[in-house]
Formats: sequence, C-alpha cells, structure tokens
Amino acid sequence: MGPTRDTVKALRRSNIFNVTKTNGQKALTDTTSDFAIVDRSELGSAFDGKIRVLDYTIEEVRTCRPLLLALGLKSKHLSELVEETTTVRDGQVNNLLTRAFRQKAYAIFR
Repeated sequence: MGPTRDTVKALRRSNIFNVTKTNGQKALTDTTSDFAIVDRSELGSAFDGKIRVLDYTIEEVRTCRPLLLALGLKSKHLSELVEETTTVRDGQVNNLLTRAFRQKAYAIFR
C-alpha cells in the first residue's frame, strides 16, 4: 500500500481521474490534464465552480494521498497552489495575547 513512482508509471497517462469542469460536467482525464485537488474544505468552497477539480471528497483525497503523491500530483493540491495572506491595518502586537494563543495552539496540536 506504499506505491512508488515506478509502480504507478502506467497510470500517469490513463484516463482514470473524474474531474468536474467549471460548467458542472464531469470528464475522465489523466494526470497531465489541468485540474486541482481539493484538500481543504475552505479552499474548495472558495473555488467551487471557478476551476476544474478532481471529483473526490476530502476524505477520499486523504485516503488516496499515497497514490496521488506517487503519481506526482502534489503540485495540484489547492493547499500547494494557493498562498493565503493576512493583513491588518493600524494593528498592534499584544505579546500577552500572542503567548496565550501559542500555548493553546500547542496544547491542541500536540
């Protein structure tokens, strides 16, 4: 269950990926086609109907991740394609709040 580039080489040009087009129609395509892989729900919502996407749920993308990576599709994941930036005008850094936030984040993610 650990596919490598060599073991999936024959699949690269096979039309095995169901892609939803911007008009809602679906088509089978191969890895060289232009499409994105929705790997985060908020990005999927933001680009819904605006770009061609792989017709997999986020759970299916996570389950198939080893295969998608072996096929060299990491660069098609929306989390790889989108750069999120945040700006604040006239903001001030509050070191106490920042430290408290980091402590809670650490506790949640450890």
